[in-house]
Amino acid sequence: AGITPTAINPSSTVYDGAGDLYIDDAVNGRILETTPANVTTALATIPASTTAAPFSSIVIAGDGTLYVSSPNTATIYKIPPGGSPVAIATAPVTLLQPAGLALDGFGYLYVADAGTNQIVRVDLENGGAPTALTLTGLSVALSSPQGLSVDAADNLYVADANNNRIVKIDLHTTVGLTNPATVLSLTGLTLSSPKAVVVNAAGGLTIADTGNARLVELPLSGTPYAITLLGPTPPTTFPLITPVGITLLPTGDLLVSDTVAG
Repeated sequence: AGITPTAINPSSTVYDGAGDLYIDDAVNGRILETTPANVTTALATIPASTTAAPFSSIVIAGDGTLYVSSPNTATIYKIPPGGSPVAIATAPVTLLQPAGLALDGFGYLYVADAGTNQIVRVDLENGGAPTALTLTGLSVALSSPQGLSVDAADNLYVADANNNRIVKIDLHTTVGLTNPATVLSLTGLTLSSPKAVVVNAAGGLTIADTGNARLVELPLSGTPYAITLLGPTPPTTFPLITPVGITLLPTGDLLVSDTVAG
């Protein structure tokens, strides 16, 4: 209610501590806020993204500041509580198509740049110069990295879209100026252009297997499997079309952004 156009094309969402939902409605060039009373308003305007670009992302810091990626303008926007969007500096690193974002517990923002095939670390707390991570252990370099998620042990998970895989980066262990990286095994399953990954309430991973129009669960132990979604009673299969974002809710449930289904 209260927004024009009323159709929403979500690429990413995030919750704050008060239960408000923030929606990155990238194609319409706006950030929406939905209250627990289900009232939706336009919070901020940012440059619109095309559906052909890598999907954008939104994350929230502990103080309520939002960070939003804009692949079309090669920019990361900061939206402080009650403020307007401001582009944050990433020099000396040049971004081309920033997509996925993730925050760790030490004041760092991680950016998956799908255009330069690298992961960029931005020091939000101390204002240090942004740096591109140098990864070791991968026989094939990242190609169009998109969704990101950080777990409690400071591991960064990357949806490496063009390589159809999920990559785990150890942020805590640094050898010289490099970070060890490994490709996660999904025995029996083949991903197709995964666009998002999230650490779920059980500590495992849930993956938006975008090209296969499904969600995939990678538990801490056990066999990976495709998740079957059920619709209203009587149970019917609930189809996804283009899942591109996953948000972990305070309840432990997951909210999926399907940019085609809306």
